[in-house]
Amino acid sequence: MSKIVEVKEFDTIICNTDYKNDENYIYIEKKDFENLSNFINEFVEYGDGADPLTIMKVGYKRNVGNTISFKNYVGLIQLNNGFQIQVLPKISLANCEDYSSKRTKEIFLKMLMSMKDFPSKIFNDA
Repeated sequence: MSKIVEVKEFDTIICNTDYKNDENYIYIEKKDFENLSNFINEFVEYGDGADPLTIMKVGYKRNVGNTISFKNYVGLIQLNNGFQIQVLPKISLANCEDYSSKRTKEIFLKMLMSMKDFPSKIFNDA
């Protein structure tokens, strides 16, 4: 069974258990963090024009440790082991009564369907 982690653009992913419940970070298990790091490094080494560093920022924060964040990207990333990261757009819903990831997904799908020639028929069954 694959595991799905939901993040928003510019969220910071960590694997430090000391910050597992910190609202400033998205915690994932160390093995998943390492797999994501390896995914980033493998694609950088191929040099085929697909560079995840254009959408992922690898960093380090004192006391927190290694970090990964997504910038200017929304979509789904699936690793070979089935681990998935769903990156949702950073949409301000602070004044909205229904402030949830479900609402963010609805807005995101509406944005996609408004694109010319977007195959919106695929969402009719959702």
